[in-house]
Amino acid sequence: MQLSTLTRKILGAAFNIAMLALLLLPFSKASALTVSPARLEIDGNPGTQLKADMVLMNDKDENQVFYSSYANFEAQGETGAPSFTEGGDDLATWMKVQDNVTLAPFETKTVPLVITIPTAADPGGHFAAVFWSTQPPTAGSSSQVVIGAKLGVLILLRVNGDITESGSILQFETKDAQKNFSALPVTFNYRFNNTGSDRVKPVGNITIRNIIGMKAATIDGNPSQGNTLPKSVRR
Repeated sequence: MQLSTLTRKILGAAFNIAMLALLLLPFSKASALTVSPARLEIDGNPGTQLKADMVLMNDKDENQVFYSSYANFEAQGETGAPSFTEGGDDLATWMKVQDNVTLAPFETKTVPLVITIPTAADPGGHFAAVFWSTQPPTAGSSSQVVIGAKLGVLILLRVNGDITESGSILQFETKDAQKNFSALPVTFNYRFNNTGSDRVKPVGNITIRNIIGMKAATIDGNPSQGNTLPKSVRR
């Protein structure tokens, strides 16, 4: 089936919006499958092997076979949504899980994940996802589309070594740059620029003071615990 460029862009945008939820939720759920955790943040040295587990649960009352695949990802825009690329190198090729898992109705299985970090791996952040689908991966062109649910676990790996850590707040303002408000709520935005070589999770509070300088409230500056990927800006 041939898809137009516009159709592929729409599908890609919808997929990336759906995957944004994986960064925020403790588990991921589709009509046929629940996967947890939604995100694994791990670190290791070059030349070592890391092991972790993910849990798959069949939510249907019939046998299901789920097939694994891998993709690297990078930041797309400033929303925190990941942009996936089918892995030909980097972390997507360092990971290994079972090719497929068969689950009985409502059965839960723990699936081991093994990551083998090359001795020549660059220090810093490496980012990929392990996907599970009801359809086997399609060999050949990456533009081919498989019809079926595709759910994943985001892997955020830090390779230890000489890592550059730097960043700054580029902008802080209220929504739409409005200055005067007559009623709540008031929405704040800030743009964090990560100029380092690994992900950064901003931590801090925003203090609100009234017109005479007294503290009126304190709010979390990153309630979703979102990461800013290297060489990117996140709002």
